[in-house]
Amino acid sequence: MRISEVYLSIQGEGPRVGEPTIFVRFAGCNLKCAAWPCDSQFAIDPQYREEWQQKTPTEIHNMILDAGAGVSLVNICLTGGEPFLQNKDELKELVELLDATDGIGTIECFSNGTLQYPVWAFVHISFVMDWKLPGSGELSIVDNRLTNFSFFTEKDAVKFTIADEQDLKFAVELYKKYFEGDSVDTPDTFDQPQVFYGAVWGKIENQELVEKVLELGLPWRFTMQVHNYIWDRTKRGI
Repeated sequence: MRISEVYLSIQGEGPRVGEPTIFVRFAGCNLKCAAWPCDSQFAIDPQYREEWQQKTPTEIHNMILDAGAGVSLVNICLTGGEPFLQNKDELKELVELLDATDGIGTIECFSNGTLQYPVWAFVHISFVMDWKLPGSGELSIVDNRLTNFSFFTEKDAVKFTIADEQDLKFAVELYKKYFEGDSVDTPDTFDQPQVFYGAVWGKIENQELVEKVLELGLPWRFTMQVHNYIWDRTKRGI
């Protein structure tokens, strides 16, 4: 598997914000999000390929153990790039190694959701799906994303990253169509995941976005990438 970096920090966004977390950042992504720079450009841009390392599941597991030495309970965040671009069998082996390791808490995965997740992944991993909106320059309605979403439960989450009012309007339409229990597009067995929203850095102010969502009366949770307010947002490995 291709690895960009493995490091200990705190989770800066989503359901486990503030928890001690080891980030396993895989290299490579199937999306470009051309409307704004990715906040981990070094993990997706081929110009950084020489920095990426090829590692086996056991080697990555050992890197995680080294990074988490001295921490009694640590969350694992599989991120990228897009983690599910990696070899699925090797990814499963890594997750199974982590499951059998003392001191490992939740295994979560930040993913764009456009690649089909294998069945085993829903059992072992809590997903945070970055549901792309039009402002990103990527498609929002993708069959694999909808299929993955249909298997989500309350342990999983969807994150809307919003650049402007048009993005917010589109996110609300997605929510009403696919999340609300009385929707014709929502499966009868659907167990609604958590919903987070945040502002695209430099595109819309946090206050403006929060006030708009409150006016709409939506039960969404605001997230703001806490790590970028603790450390310089250009600093890696934090």
